[in-house]
Amino acid sequence: AILTGSSAGGLATSLHCDGFRALFPHTTTVKCISDSGFFIARENGMGPPVAGVTAEYFAQVIATHDIAKSLPTACTNKMDPNLCLYPENFVGDIKTPLFLIESAFDSIQIEFGLVPAFGGKAAWMQCLRNLTLCNSTELEIMRGFRAVFIEKLVKLDPNPSRGMFVHSFFRHGHLLLRGGWTCSSVYGDNVLANKTIGQAVSDWYFDGSPFQMIDTQNSNPRGSPTQDYDILDQKCLATLSLNSTPTSHSRPQLILSTLCISLWQIFIPLLFY
Repeated sequence: AILTGSSAGGLATSLHCDGFRALFPHTTTVKCISDSGFFIARENGMGPPVAGVTAEYFAQVIATHDIAKSLPTACTNKMDPNLCLYPENFVGDIKTPLFLIESAFDSIQIEFGLVPAFGGKAAWMQCLRNLTLCNSTELEIMRGFRAVFIEKLVKLDPNPSRGMFVHSFFRHGHLLLRGGWTCSSVYGDNVLANKTIGQAVSDWYFDGSPFQMIDTQNSNPRGSPTQDYDILDQKCLATLSLNSTPTSHSRPQLILSTLCISLWQIFIPLLFY
């Protein structure tokens, strides 16, 4: 059985991973896949004060839905519960095998967490829609985000059952469409240890291989002149279909045929309804 989700659903997947495991007999293989759900706390040095998923915002979510008592106790016992929606503060305590699929240049966290609500927003949006238009200041701020993001992942308590694929393609979300699952690895050669995201997850799920790779070579976001994912994915999938060789089965297909319960929530407040 697989519990999986993307974006806010990826955060929910991490929160409920051990609880999901408890629903099944010990003889059942249970694993979790969190896709772009590793939302980080804002740090000094990540740009000017801006609106976004800050500690204050998460505190409001927790208060509005009165969920402090439902947060992981391993986290709330040692720190302010308002910090226990951040995966960096509770993922290290998860016992069930968990795979994190992330971009070190998460497009949603950068757009909504670092872009100023006013004063320079227009230029920023041009940059985010076409990376070739980014100026040195914008790139430096994104590199600052990347550095903090990777640092928080590296500081997680070690767990050999945890998988990790952290690339540098400017994207948020990989599982909703085959293009995101496959093509994020194709653009800009975002392949880690000679494996695509699908191959890495398959090896981890079936073999228990401790795939834990972070792209530490690319200090700038990778992508294409246009960030229109629909167009990019269509071109990528067309190329893949021309070059593919039919096989009797593939591990990614076997994963999708396994019992899969998904959490696809879009907005943070919906996590706890």
